[in-house]
Amino acid sequence: MGFLEFLLYALLLLIGVATAGLVHALGRPPRKGLGRALARGLAADPGELGHRYTERLVDLPDGERTPLWRIEGHRAAGPLVVITHGWGDSRYGALSWVGLFLPIARAVGIYDMRAHGDHTARVWRGGETEIADLGAVIEALQQEEAEAAPVVLFGYSMGAGVAIDAAAELGQRVGAVIADSAFRWPMEPVRGHLRARGWPAEPMASIAGLFLAATGGSGHDRALTAARLTARLLLIHGEDDALCPIRSARALQAAAPRAELVAFGDTGHVGAACADPEAYAATVERFLAGASEGGGGEPGDPERASGAGDEVQRPKSKVQSRACWSLVAGCSLARHSSARRWLFVLGLDGRGGPGGGIDFGRWTLGRWTVGGLAERSEP
Repeated sequence: MGFLEFLLYALLLLIGVATAGLVHALGRPPRKGLGRALARGLAADPGELGHRYTERLVDLPDGERTPLWRIEGHRAAGPLVVITHGWGDSRYGALSWVGLFLPIARAVGIYDMRAHGDHTARVWRGGETEIADLGAVIEALQQEEAEAAPVVLFGYSMGAGVAIDAAAELGQRVGAVIADSAFRWPMEPVRGHLRARGWPAEPMASIAGLFLAATGGSGHDRALTAARLTARLLLIHGEDDALCPIRSARALQAAAPRAELVAFGDTGHVGAACADPEAYAATVERFLAGASEGGGGEPGDPERASGAGDEVQRPKSKVQSRACWSLVAGCSLARHSSARRWLFVLGLDGRGGPGGGIDFGRWTLGRWTVGGLAERSEP
């Protein structure tokens, strides 16, 4: 065997090992159950945050089970909002978003996706089975309602994609979808993460995507799914999202029949709520008000709600001198203000403070982590 042939076999072996490791890592996200929440000082349940809630286990179509919190909202005539978290997060991290919806919702539901949190499934297969799971969660929540309420799906990062896919399948059962940092292609955030770390993304990401699709995962173009939506769609995206570039959100907006894209300047992945909380809340409230009035008309209707079907540009936000922790979730690209460095992280569970260190547990690799959250700034 010649030297070049040896190098070829060595390269193929390296690609195979790297791809296997990538598939294994994706299929087994860092678990953020009750133990992790207590260890990190997070709320163990909504009651610790002063919310009225009920808890139950939902039986899923394939026999697995997921825990579900139903949190009482402040508006009896409001919608039923279901929050779907991102990869590597859990319902404990998703609690950070509840305050955004409680003033305008009848109730807010939060659950764990497969292989996350306290879900009984041990392996994540690529996001396809989550569609049926979300349908079962919606049905369980509606069983607790005395009268029918409109359903609004909110998701961030991977959860945003699941919300769009589920709404397309459920049709008229869903009235509106809010997708923060959605991506078009299943392996898009994986490629972005690897490239940001200086690692080659191909061919490992493509091979891993094909494997996940062949074993029941999602392998489709989400723009095709968005085209089937009957619900109104609000896309929120950071212009500086290196994980899932804003072109994905623009493609989804162009494909969906009734979609609006709100872009936040100087903002990374799932960072808009932290960059400008007031503008974020106002955007969500305005969108839901339009949805409750019948969707604001059909595309092309001059009487439809302002901004529907258009891209709204939010002004660039100033980098703050303090860390913002409450609403950065899922995958987050945050900025280190003094050194002008970018931190690239996936998940939610970071703890720290201005100028202080951040502990991400066993997933920390220098300034890079899988399964953590961080936006740190120094004076």
